Amino acid sequence: MPDKLTIEKILEPQPAAKQVENHPERGAEQPATFEQPKSEEEKKAERAQAQSPARAASLPPLPVSSTGVPIKEIERVLSEDLEDIYFQLPPELQGKFKQTGEDTARKIKQLLERTTIKVKKIAALIFAWLKIIPGVNKFFLEKESKIKTDEIMKLKK
Repeated sequence: MPDKLTIEKILEPQPAAKQVENHPERGAEQPATFEQPKSEEEKKAERAQAQSPARAASLPPLPVSSTGVPIKEIERVLSEDLEDIYFQLPPELQGKFKQTGEDTARKIKQLLERTTIKVKKIAALIFAWLKIIPGVNKFFLEKESKIKTDEIMKLKK
């Protein structure tokens, strides 16, 4: 059975917390206080103050295009060594081949502008474009898409 004296000691009110002393070597310490929530106007004023002209002038300008590879260069790489094949195609297939090639070049440019370049996607786009050519060996298509992908990656660097 607990002693009555120890229970009373536990239930006694504790003295108030000590005042924090100012020490010159540590700086003035103050107890934590809770701030009142700020209104929208106060928040806007703080943001405006944080975005002063001096701070904005120190930031470098953003680049216009991260790749620097023009779409004409991509189209040039795609069309290399395909002139003979293109002119042997029927006229309706020539139009489809040309339009799909331009769409493929745009898609490749978008892929090149990303932070991480997915080389397999570029090769797959080129492979799908070359499949329009009738009667071409699958291995030839794979080889050509690989060569053209490597050339495009050289343009990127």
